[in-house]
Amino acid sequence: MRYICTAVVATLVLAGTSFAAIINVPGDYATIQGAINASSNGDVIAIAAGTYYEANLNPNGKAITIGSASGNPDVTIDAQQNGSVFVFDLGEGDGTVIKDLLITRGKPESYYGGGIKCHGSSPTITGCTISDNTANYGGGIYCKDSNPTITDCTISDNTVISSGGGIYCEDSNPTISGCTIEGNTANGNTANHGGGGIYCWDNGNPTITNCTISGNTANGGEGGGVYSYHCNPSLTDCYFSDNEALNGGGIFCRGGAQIIANCHFTSNNATAYGGGVFCDTSSTASLTDTVIEQNSAQDGGGIFSALSNPTISNCTFDNNSANGDGAGIFCSGGDPTISGCEISGNTVANSGGGIFVVGDSSATISDCTISGNTATNYQGGGIYCDESNPTITGCGISGNIAGNVGGGLYFSDSISPTISDCTISDNTANTSLGGGVHSYQSNPTLTDTLLCGNAPDAIYGPWTDVGGNEIAEICITDCNDNGIPDSEDVANGSSDDCNQNSIPDECEPDGDGDGFVDDCDAFPNDPNEWADSDGDGMGDNEDTAPRGACCVSSGCYQSTEVACNGFGGTWLGEGGSCDDCPAPCAGDTDGNGVVNIEDLLIVIGGWGLCP
Repeated sequence: MRYICTAVVATLVLAGTSFAAIINVPGDYATIQGAINASSNGDVIAIAAGTYYEANLNPNGKAITIGSASGNPDVTIDAQQNGSVFVFDLGEGDGTVIKDLLITRGKPESYYGGGIKCHGSSPTITGCTISDNTANYGGGIYCKDSNPTITDCTISDNTVISSGGGIYCEDSNPTISGCTIEGNTANGNTANHGGGGIYCWDNGNPTITNCTISGNTANGGEGGGVYSYHCNPSLTDCYFSDNEALNGGGIFCRGGAQIIANCHFTSNNATAYGGGVFCDTSSTASLTDTVIEQNSAQDGGGIFSALSNPTISNCTFDNNSANGDGAGIFCSGGDPTISGCEISGNTVANSGGGIFVVGDSSATISDCTISGNTATNYQGGGIYCDESNPTITGCGISGNIAGNVGGGLYFSDSISPTISDCTISDNTANTSLGGGVHSYQSNPTLTDTLLCGNAPDAIYGPWTDVGGNEIAEICITDCNDNGIPDSEDVANGSSDDCNQNSIPDECEPDGDGDGFVDDCDAFPNDPNEWADSDGDGMGDNEDTAPRGACCVSSGCYQSTEVACNGFGGTWLGEGGSCDDCPAPCAGDTDGNGVVNIEDLLIVIGGWGLCP
């Protein structure tokens, strides 16, 4: 036996085997830093519920986990403004973890990172609340040359004198997911300062996913929610609301190539430019599948783009407002691309209810719906263009209103804007000029475009007719392109109208493709049924279909072929007899054709007296 034990010990020593320890605070050590100092890589520091008054906690490069012993957010670490709460500056990696902690009242002497300071380190921060911390940069979290992973955290009510109320990123690529970043404030009111929620500077490229960024403020600065300076942050599935700044209430982008996908900007405000989004000076931001609604600014209620080339696709701009110009989108210089967007219900005091284009911008606007926008006092209910030459293709521009001229579109001093394959309909200019289009010292070119129902007129001023255009006082719809107006189609019976809404049935939705429009289909998701004459919940085709034996693992019953297939059974044909089905397997309680432990568990689970 002695030889066996000696061999085992030798093996362990040679293998360098070690076991992680759990170090309890205050059970084993009275302070968190004391426990850290005594720990080794892989150890867990389990902190009992309570409040601990410590500052500048430093893992010293160790791969350890520091968190609540219970796994609940019941541990508060209060730095009492005697320094940062945590400092990671010795190359910590993702194996250094802090979790389930309330980190508060940090105020560093170094100006950087009130709650957490990361310099040359990439720890994991999860399930923490980081609030009421103060710094010059990075009130909640400061990242320099660091790539931390920040997950499921609340970063709130932190304050900075300069930039990054919630999070500051410089030369860093943090991953931030599932976080709430709210109520943070940046008081830097000079150029290039701000970022109430998140501040990205000089190659700070965070990946931000599924986060809520709300109620943050850049006092007199830029980027109430997020500020990005020559950075390439990626934001996906994020919700921006009630953020405020001088410029860029939701997000401010200067240079860089920001990616914004499937996000939602609502009720953000800029006292100057860009209530939702501001793209400035060579920014090539990409916005895709994003909703921008109910934001406000002096100019550019939804988006303000200056000397930039953003790509905006499949986005919705709804009910944004501006006290000056451009309620939905304001473009000054640059070559933005706007495609597949819905721009509706936006209201501006002056000009450009939907889109305002100025300053030699060559915006490309395609396949957009621009409707129901209002320029209250001046021109361009739908689109306003001054000294610019946009290309507008495949758009529907309808129901827009201008208090002055150019209900649908207004062009001023624009040499060669082009409009093709568009419908400009039912727009209104509240004076006597240019209900559809108003051209002043401009020469727009129109191709294959329909202008109808505009008041008081379709087009005013010079324009070039390249061909294929149609101008009509009244809009006549022909949804099925059979050469007959829809109203006549229905009236003379050349098209059915089962729901009597004056739209031919062939133009209505038919989700199951059975030839019966959804409004008149008793089974809109079943291509084999469309009527239920006897009201029994079973379609007429099923009611009259032949019946036969349907063999299933639990036995047999009479049904139609379609119903039998739906149950995964075998149909024996019309008139088939249950006597021809295989004998049922009595032990197969789950009906999968196999008797095994799963069937036994079902029996045990139901053991006892029957109700």
